Amino acid sequence: MAAEASRIPAALPLFRLSELRQQRGISLEEIANATKISLRFLRAIEAENINELPEGVFRVNYMRQYANYIGVDEADLRARLTPAPPLPPEQPATRNWLRKLF
Repeated sequence: MAAEASRIPAALPLFRLSELRQQRGISLEEIANATKISLRFLRAIEAENINELPEGVFRVNYMRQYANYIGVDEADLRARLTPAPPLPPEQPATRNWLRKLF
């Protein structure tokens, strides 16, 4: 892996991931060759287009490999890129109060 020594949190804006990669002298082609992840998916990670990645374990694995290769904390990157689960729908108000009246 290229930059394992100096892990940084991924809490920086994602558009800066490509800048960080470039500052470390790492090309997308280098990452693609080392990880076997297509350039399309690597670009999607850098652009925060997570829905373009395959779902499930592939998505998690691609983010992990990318983070490790450029020296970003993988847990922070995954947390930042993974959308929050949707809130449950509101339940309709019950009419128990009406039943208590009668």
